[in-house]
Amino acid sequence: MHLKQSWRQPRRPWRVRVGLLYIVLLSLVVGLLGGCTSETSPSSTGASAPSTEAPATTQPPTTEATTRVLTDMAGREVVVPAKVERVFSAIPIGTVLLYTLDPAILCAKNFDLSDMERLYTVDSYQALPVMGTYIVGDTTNIEELLELKPDVVLYAGFINDQWKTQVYAAQKRLGIPVVMVDSALDKTPETYTLIGELIGQETRAKELSDYCKNTIDEAKQISATIDSARSIYYAAGEVLSTYAKGSIHSELIDFVGGDNVVVVESKSPFARVTVVWEQLLNWNPDMIITNSPHTRGGAASDVRTELLTNSKYSDMTAVQNSEVFTIPCAPFNWFGEPPSVARILGIKWLGSLMYPDKYDYDMVAETKAFYSKFYHLELTDAQFDQITENSLR
Repeated sequence: MHLKQSWRQPRRPWRVRVGLLYIVLLSLVVGLLGGCTSETSPSSTGASAPSTEAPATTQPPTTEATTRVLTDMAGREVVVPAKVERVFSAIPIGTVLLYTLDPAILCAKNFDLSDMERLYTVDSYQALPVMGTYIVGDTTNIEELLELKPDVVLYAGFINDQWKTQVYAAQKRLGIPVVMVDSALDKTPETYTLIGELIGQETRAKELSDYCKNTIDEAKQISATIDSARSIYYAAGEVLSTYAKGSIHSELIDFVGGDNVVVVESKSPFARVTVVWEQLLNWNPDMIITNSPHTRGGAASDVRTELLTNSKYSDMTAVQNSEVFTIPCAPFNWFGEPPSVARILGIKWLGSLMYPDKYDYDMVAETKAFYSKFYHLELTDAQFDQITENSLR
């Protein structure tokens, strides 16, 4: 009996099976890749492929501030340009302050210069246009001032509510920031510090401020030792034209320990007063100082000569003792017209005249040092003699 045998395909070895599987998988991958490349790519149509990278972080451009806030000597917060390059001073007090720091910062002057002023000022200052005064006096043509495009207007004078109100109104009219600084003599160091901050010249301002502070401190110490004050009269434009005690224009007298004999009412701390001849004779001052015809706002005639030669003044103590002196005025008046930083040198001059044993200065050396430091000028002996003619014993 024959049994029927079932047929079976012989099994392949395992290595063959794995190889076949590998070939099949490889064929599938190739097919898939071929299908992808047959599709239209984004770049071929001009479309941008979506980025899978995080967008780059861009920093906003850094810009410097164009303005800053400055607190002036009236306590007002004033918005001023970050960089101040052109300044107009409303009155000559501030003009002189700015001139001593840097004449190039000025965009105008207040008055035409006298011949003496031209001899002792730099060319760039002489060439500046004349704009008159503003706020105090108001002779400035506003349209012409605006054409000069000052960054800031400087007010250097009294500080009180009245003047703050006037400055605010002036600032509103102009549309230009107005910075207030104090013109009082003993505030000069602080005034320099603030103006230096305003115009970005702090180092130069500190140099001048320190000089002023040292001179003021020394004068205060000396004047405190004076037991009996000498009396003095200031003949301004004419013999009988003067400034009362308490005026900013005669402040220097009290500062050095003198006694201003003119105790009368005055309409303004800036205003002159006129006295009568008999009143002057009655006051009979120990000393008289007077402006030179060359000075700013000075005399129409030689007041010193008139006092010494006119018989109606011959009985006065100052005249009999030849204690009549002319105030040095070039390039700026040392005493009070205008009452500028030139008064710092005036402290030494007037102090040495009134109390030579206490204010013991070599005025030649002091004057040359001051002119070099403040006026950008190396003074010669001949120039010193010209400036101080009839001003010293």
